[in-house]
Amino acid sequence: MRLLVSSLFCVATCLFPALARGNSDYYRHIYFDNSLNSDFYFYSSGQASPPSSLKQKNSRLPVETKVFLTPPNALRLEWQSETGGAWEAEVRVVNFRNRFPAFSGENLYIWCFARP
Repeated sequence: MRLLVSSLFCVATCLFPALARGNSDYYRHIYFDNSLNSDFYFYSSGQASPPSSLKQKNSRLPVETKVFLTPPNALRLEWQSETGGAWEAEVRVVNFRNRFPAFSGENLYIWCFARP
């Protein structure tokens, strides 16, 4: 019975190859959803020129684990802007082999939760 099911699956994937491929559209719509690391987001960077400051961990943006839209985390952007200083932060897309370089869609949505 197990051999019959395996054989039918193999025949179906040969006849209908679209059923066998993974859903790669996810990465054409999502820029950031969650960080695998609980302390900082690997695909980020930041720098600040004194007297301004930007909070970082290992030269990367920290991860927030208490306030987020989708569990278990979000990016935390914590800065202090001062006269004569500057700061910048960068979030890059996850890079892997054969990734389609463009995004689908026309809108970029950013959910922000501010603390006083």
